[in-house]
Amino acid sequence: LSQDQSEHLATSVLGAAELEEWSGPLRRELSARVEQLVAPAFEPPRPSELRLLSSVVLPGLASRVAPSAWVRSVAGQLGYQIAGAGTAADRSWVLHELDSPQRRGRALWVVRQSQSEPLAIEVPAPLWELGTLSLGLALFDAQQARFLLLAGARPDASPDGAADPRRAAGKQGTFQHLHEYMLSGGVSALAIHGVQTDVQLPTEVVVQLDHPVLSDEQAWSWLAPHVQALETEGGLSWAWYR
Repeated sequence: LSQDQSEHLATSVLGAAELEEWSGPLRRELSARVEQLVAPAFEPPRPSELRLLSSVVLPGLASRVAPSAWVRSVAGQLGYQIAGAGTAADRSWVLHELDSPQRRGRALWVVRQSQSEPLAIEVPAPLWELGTLSLGLALFDAQQARFLLLAGARPDASPDGAADPRRAAGKQGTFQHLHEYMLSGGVSALAIHGVQTDVQLPTEVVVQLDHPVLSDEQAWSWLAPHVQALETEGGLSWAWYR
């Protein structure tokens, strides 16, 4: 059998999954659905599920054509739904969990189809760190980023911390897997974290890298224009984490 024939046969056995359509702009649709997209429960993914996700579903969404019936079928087997959102000029595919009692807290992944910046905006605690979701959606649009990654479960959904991608215990989840998948493709990632309100800061924004930045030469060159945009376009004061 050819690949097309085998995929068609497998799809007929597993069952087809429809391509969902969100009528409004992506930013509005995600904001309206976030309560349903972030689960109160979490179950760690199995390694076999992550391998299937990265070998079939993710490449199928990253291509310029609509996800095939085979890609949608495999996504459905993993508990995911694929939706199209946005206008024809700014089309995106959204990989999100099916809204059902069997939800397992999988991360949500958005792929912009138009020519875009090789940049991923990541929000690891969208309903926990208030304001990070709206900032993430705004930056995704303003910077014309290629990817948007949102955690699919509340950080406290698992008592051992496995639901929280900000913690070491959460590095085995789908959020981390998608993060590494994007980095392996040469994409830069910008993660948005909230700051405790009782901490006194001299600036409105702190930009933290994986190392202290003691001089501008130590900052990543690709990140500088995005950070400058906070000041020139957003009117926000900022500083590197030192």
